[in-house]
Amino acid sequence: MQRGDVKTLAQLIYTRRQEGEEPYVLFLGSDVLLSPQRQTWDQLVIRTLKSFGEYSRYSSTEQCLRQFYLLMSTLDRQELCRWLSSCLEPIKPSEGHRYLAELVKRGYFKTVISTNIDTLLEKALADVGLGHNAFGVLRPGELVPSVRFPWDPIPTSYGHQVQIIKLHGDIHGSRFKLTPSEPCLLTMPLRIALSDVFGKDIIMVGYDKMRDADLVSCIPWTDNDIWYIDFQDPTEAGSLVTILERRGSHYYSGVEADFDTFFKRLERLVESKEFTHHYFPGQPIVPRAQQKREQRAEFGTTARRSAEIIAEEEAAYAVARIKDHEIDAPFVIGEEYMLQTGILSEVPKGFEGVPVSFDDAEVLEVQVVVSAQDMEVSPSRFQTLHFLKGQDSDLVEFLLKPTSLGEKEICIEFYYRQHWLQMLKIKVEVIEPNNNSLIQLIVRLFSRHFPKLPFYYIL
Repeated sequence: MQRGDVKTLAQLIYTRRQEGEEPYVLFLGSDVLLSPQRQTWDQLVIRTLKSFGEYSRYSSTEQCLRQFYLLMSTLDRQELCRWLSSCLEPIKPSEGHRYLAELVKRGYFKTVISTNIDTLLEKALADVGLGHNAFGVLRPGELVPSVRFPWDPIPTSYGHQVQIIKLHGDIHGSRFKLTPSEPCLLTMPLRIALSDVFGKDIIMVGYDKMRDADLVSCIPWTDNDIWYIDFQDPTEAGSLVTILERRGSHYYSGVEADFDTFFKRLERLVESKEFTHHYFPGQPIVPRAQQKREQRAEFGTTARRSAEIIAEEEAAYAVARIKDHEIDAPFVIGEEYMLQTGILSEVPKGFEGVPVSFDDAEVLEVQVVVSAQDMEVSPSRFQTLHFLKGQDSDLVEFLLKPTSLGEKEICIEFYYRQHWLQMLKIKVEVIEPNNNSLIQLIVRLFSRHFPKLPFYYIL
């Protein structure tokens, strides 16, 4: 992780648009509300504590926040929603919101992920001339119907110029998350789908280690950039620090990283093109960006290649297979199939496998999540396996039962310390029963119940 500067970031943002590359994903964390130059959220917290007789002028900001969160958790949900609306609706967008809205209007950002429950960004976009048809707002309750499985991508368009994804909901939705102790609104399929978005080049502004900690498991270890922008040093980012270091991130902290100051300077640099180097079409001008592009041209942008390099030294593989089932053979609708998966030192014959890497711990507890398209999964979609470095783990088993015809996908996800680690996919064709499939079914059932008895004894 190394310190970056706004000029370099402005140049990268500008160059991407000039060359038609996908823009950075922008993440606005809960700490955006704690902008030192506005302090509207601090004032709101103090005013609330005073009205309930819970404020002490000797309390630190963090103590006030904890007391505020505790107080909010005791209020009735409808009362809380009415109170928040009355407090947040009158607040106008800050200078930083207006400059960010200008960048969005010019096409420098297409996807904005936010954990803020206010509507300040939406107001700022409207102020710069972007009507409600130009941007869309999605909340967890609205994402769930379209994101049920890992293969369902996060909707980032719907024909809008920019898509705002509010992961903690907002005061206009039926559900929102205000305090760290409230239940997370992110379902496992949504987390997995989010890992695809967070795996891209991303700019993180205002990450809050308390309220945004539920997102850490959605951020995969890829070779794509993270620019961490916050008033506090990145070493104060809690569980996010490991990911920032693993992805070779840039950080920009201090007074100039305040929300308002940062976006004001970023917008003016992009608009004036006052960069560190001169721009030549088709020629990347930032040395690290040049290196990144060469790597992506050779290896692609996924974590697979980087994991392969590490696994050559550590020799660990996430593996999976359908037991007693030939590769590429179809499934029969209504029948049961045994999925076996685990972490081994090599990929055995008949298994699918991808390399994985871990930290220096000797005994590892890995969560396995299976999502099978149009299939029943039992006993549960979630199981835990233990892996001892230098040894093979026991395989865990999932029973699959297809319920509809056609091409289906089985997705096996591996999580370590609540962090996305690796993924395996198996594609199968589900067909109607016929004579051949019936014979295959009998052979499979016989082999399952009498594994040591030759099959011809059944004839």
